[in-house]
Amino acid sequence: MSKLRPNLKNIYFVTETYPPDINGVSLTLEKIVTGFTQKNYYVTVVVPDTKHSTVINGVGQNLNFLPVKGVPIPFYSELKMGLPCYGYLLKIWSDSRPDLVHIATEGPLGLSALFAAKKLSIPLISDFRTNFHEYGKYYGIGFFGKLIFSYLRYFHNNTNKTLVPTQSLFEFLNAKKINNISVIPRGVDVKKFHPHLRCKKTRSEIGISDSCPTILSVSRLAREKNLDLVVDCFYELKKKYGQIQLIFVGSGPYINKLKKSCPDALFVGYKTGVELSKYYANADLMVFPSLTETFGNVTLEALASGLPVLCYDTAAAKELVIDGENGFTVSPFQKEAFLRKAMQIFDQVNLGNVRINARKTAEKNCWDSVINKTEKEFLNVFENSKTIHKNFAT
Repeated sequence: MSKLRPNLKNIYFVTETYPPDINGVSLTLEKIVTGFTQKNYYVTVVVPDTKHSTVINGVGQNLNFLPVKGVPIPFYSELKMGLPCYGYLLKIWSDSRPDLVHIATEGPLGLSALFAAKKLSIPLISDFRTNFHEYGKYYGIGFFGKLIFSYLRYFHNNTNKTLVPTQSLFEFLNAKKINNISVIPRGVDVKKFHPHLRCKKTRSEIGISDSCPTILSVSRLAREKNLDLVVDCFYELKKKYGQIQLIFVGSGPYINKLKKSCPDALFVGYKTGVELSKYYANADLMVFPSLTETFGNVTLEALASGLPVLCYDTAAAKELVIDGENGFTVSPFQKEAFLRKAMQIFDQVNLGNVRINARKTAEKNCWDSVINKTEKEFLNVFENSKTIHKNFAT
């Protein structure tokens, strides 16, 4: 693919978050950036703060970081929101013009990049990665939902292409009159996340009991992740089985509330890499009740590890999980059905077969394929932009 791109060389990625931040957006973007640098593109990541400049993760000299000023994001104090910097980006891109700009987040930094790139007629690709319009209901500002979505529609309709991770999100946004959308699924590292890490010794090392079933939750510990339902599942199962273990992997502003409502759970904080892989491989069921995901990377990571997932039939689960075959799904917002399903799983299903099928599903979603599809979209936008420039939407 890269041999067919004589003019596309210099790409800017604009994002509010990048490793060492730990979240689905940052980790996905790191994979894409690494893939493009390995294909010998020259990549610059525009991101708040300077801490990211030390996290190059083995890539070569064709990766640079451009830090910008940022402030903590409301309700997400561990992350920074880039401040408006239209003039700064306009000057930099006027002096050294990118061939293409990819905007991963739609905050003030992303909007500055959009305006600067449009001013200079630089091809633009955006990602719809987060359902911000759905978050407000969890923080008492649900009335802003329509206003937020109107802004998102304006934002994405002023780029040449918007990338989304699932067909269901494509259909939703298309119905809401967001144009020029393409589906690029997320990938998973099937070597890192693997069932072979499951063993008695590892379970003992990471605090997983070998004498009772273990439920796992991997998530940012935030209100919008619907984690109270994980707690409800745990206590219902505890009534039934007596001994059962719940482990929360992750951290966030909701942690104190969860510790108070579920003192019997084990909270192990953020985990990455092999450490995280061990938790997936050695648990017996992952419970993931979030209703605000555009994808949910943890679903695919769990499947790759041979770990059955109980989740709502939305986002990644809607396209990857077949109820009773490689995991378990419930129609969205059906809390009582979710609890009933949790109660039935250990009694009625051969989890060994579900584990095998989960792994087979994940093996079809490797990162190399995702990066190649992303590259194709970038090339198409770059070539089309030579003759066609979108006007600002009204």
